Amino acid sequence: LGIEKNLFQANTIFDDERKLYTDFNGNSYLPRNADLGFWGKMTLAEALANSRNIPAVTAVSKISVGEFLQFLHLAGFDHLKATPNFYGPGLSLGSGGASLFQLARAYGTFITGGVLPIVELGKNQKKSITFGTKQRLFSPEVAEEIKYILSDRNLRSKAFGKRSYLDFPY
Repeated sequence: LGIEKNLFQANTIFDDERKLYTDFNGNSYLPRNADLGFWGKMTLAEALANSRNIPAVTAVSKISVGEFLQFLHLAGFDHLKATPNFYGPGLSLGSGGASLFQLARAYGTFITGGVLPIVELGKNQKKSITFGTKQRLFSPEVAEEIKYILSDRNLRSKAFGKRSYLDFPY
């Protein structure tokens, strides 16, 4: 969303360091990375490819939790009924919860040129049973850029290694 709104570019520098976030009510939030470490300065592309949590929280804080929540609603996360203050910046890491189906459908936008896909669930008497409607979330250019970042094995090697479960033959 930050790239789409021209707030960030793939080479925008983020700090992956211990940072305490405070919400509107004065509550503190201290996000951590999965490896409990900090890698210092990195590009948005490196942070995204290596699934770094602190840069994600920083990005959503700059975008605004409210705007990110609206985007999630557009992307089909309609179970998120509370206010942005309820979720706080941890929304970028899943504080609102999400199903694997919702996540897979949202990630599908990167291979469909930025359009949230309709999912075919099956057939009943030769008639398709589908879920959702098509919804443009990103421009084709942003979708391609994110797809490229996520598929770059060299970019993600610091967290996942040169050969990992993310390497597919296609």
